[in-house]
Amino acid sequence: MIDKIRVGPIGLNCYFVKQQSAPLVIVDPGAEARSIAKRALELQQQGLVLIVLTHGHLDHTGALPELKAMLEAEGATVRVGIHRLDAQYLGKTAREINERIFRGINALGYFRKFFTEMPEPDFYFEHSELLPETSIQILHTPGHTQGSCSFYIPDEHTVLTGDTLFLDGRGRTDNYDSDEILLLESITQVLFSLPGDTRAFPGHGDETVLQHEKRYYTV
Repeated sequence: MIDKIRVGPIGLNCYFVKQQSAPLVIVDPGAEARSIAKRALELQQQGLVLIVLTHGHLDHTGALPELKAMLEAEGATVRVGIHRLDAQYLGKTAREINERIFRGINALGYFRKFFTEMPEPDFYFEHSELLPETSIQILHTPGHTQGSCSFYIPDEHTVLTGDTLFLDGRGRTDNYDSDEILLLESITQVLFSLPGDTRAFPGHGDETVLQHEKRYYTV
């Protein structure tokens, strides 16, 4: 089962993935920790909860500290995962790196309003691995950031693409840690290697289908 709520001032899609006999997976808790926690607790009262990040930008992580504390207060065991190349966005380096990013896109006001001290990651994931105790496959899809990842759920014929691929669009590459060539390779060589009827759920906006997006690219 895949569920979604849209949070924050720029419409971040926070996803919930619940598989049979597997921990609840929360993807990209960008804002509104209470709303996310409420839905998470409706889906799973206790046990292991994985909070995983498609990448480290603040609009995808802003609710993480409060959400983690809320779920732990209700008895959940929470583990936070990210690709190692985006680990700088969490822990002791989070403030500096996020401020640099949002200054670069002339959005320091967003940083000042939404940044809170970030926890260190509990685990890192790599391309082709599975998230712990799930059948969700990690796809390293760099370009928007160096550590950007997508999460492929074969049983649902779905991939969560973060800010790599959108409906009729793709992620921005005007930040210091982004790379247009890498982004295009991630889309055409990694995402488009999945079946064409795979649904793509992006970090912002509405879902699409990979076959629909292929018309914009030379593959």
